[in-house]
Amino acid sequence: MVDKKDDKSRVWRPKRNNNEEGDSQESAVDVSMVFILPMEFMAPADRNNATRMEEQMAQLVLEPMPATFEKPEDEK
Repeated sequence: MVDKKDDKSRVWRPKRNNNEEGDSQESAVDVSMVFILPMEFMAPADRNNATRMEEQMAQLVLEPMPATFEKPEDEK
């Protein structure tokens, strides 16, 4: 039997500093994301297919955004 207390998903939230003034955008760590796509999104092997597919493609470009996280405390 699984203990429900151990089964909770953990949510990471931005760390709030007590001495923080206003909406400061300072951060301690850069956060990056990686997307894993199915094989059907694989780049074409030859140039002819690539040119044809580029006309049908959309691009998702995400800039890295700095963020600070704190680990939630366990409720014991």
